[in-house]
Amino acid sequence: MQFVKQRHDATCAPVGILNAARFFRLDVTVKRDWQALLDLCRTDKDGTAVCHIDYALRTVLGQNDVKVLKKRKYYISDIEEHLDNGGIVYACDSGHAFLIVGQTKRSFLMINNGKENYLARRSKSGVWMSLTDVWMLG
Repeated sequence: MQFVKQRHDATCAPVGILNAARFFRLDVTVKRDWQALLDLCRTDKDGTAVCHIDYALRTVLGQNDVKVLKKRKYYISDIEEHLDNGGIVYACDSGHAFLIVGQTKRSFLMINNGKENYLARRSKSGVWMSLTDVWMLG
């Protein structure tokens, strides 16, 4: 699967939603759907508010029978189990949105987190404190 790369500052939220839709094989393209997604997310030069991310996830994915669950409290085991069951995770960390789409024994595979996709090590305590908002998708 080919994921879309973030090309402009402050567009990580719609890029993450577009990539989540692609992961679940929904019929979306950058050329056809990008402006509508920016409008749905209300993305501006400063980014996208969390409430608009939640609405856009539920609109784009939820209307296509993809389960969207916002988690207020979570543990690494929640993320691991969700990935094991074929889902992905849409997450926000310090104002940046990205996807967690896979895992190894020690790391998570993240899409759109920095210049390159990378593996992030899990914490030993089992809690990933830096993620401010987490949605389980799928």
